[in-house]
Amino acid sequence: MIKNLPDYLGYPKILNLKEIPEINNQFVYVIKDYGDKGYGSLIYRSDDNVYIRFGDFNGNLIDVGSKNNKHVSIFTTKYIPKILDLMKTARINQAIYYFTGSKDDVTLIDMRMSLNKFTGPGMLRDLFSKIIPTQEVIKTVSLNADTINAINAGTGSFSGNIILKTSAFKTITRSVDGKQHMLPMYARIKR
Repeated sequence: MIKNLPDYLGYPKILNLKEIPEINNQFVYVIKDYGDKGYGSLIYRSDDNVYIRFGDFNGNLIDVGSKNNKHVSIFTTKYIPKILDLMKTARINQAIYYFTGSKDDVTLIDMRMSLNKFTGPGMLRDLFSKIIPTQEVIKTVSLNADTINAINAGTGSFSGNIILKTSAFKTITRSVDGKQHMLPMYARIKR
């Protein structure tokens, strides 16, 4: 057992488009909304040992041995061996993999490399889409005034609930509960 196993961190809150004016004029991925409930797996490799912690989006740890969770079980048995191989090849020592569950599978929606660093949506898709289902990318666009008008109108590929993520990962600083927090520059549009 290691003394300083990294903490599992919950998934950050995604703000709405009006709360993030900094996202204007950015190149973004338009992603089908995956909801605000899900799980994460902190995987830490040290020498020849692997340590894994699971939690929910709120940051609560999940005891895999005592809690029957279908999606955590699917992620563990079906995908962790493949992810570990990729981590070894890419020399990634630690990451938190966030995923949501569907009826019979899970979808990888984000990867946190450190406290305030996530992979971009393109990198997530490029690295992992051959080994695990990844978030559904609808399209990539420049977020200009015309695009924002189309998003607000909810027409075409902007219909339904969507999430916007900058192509190159960026953060914003916001006050939450009286404390300053760095959040990913993600925006959620709910209809």
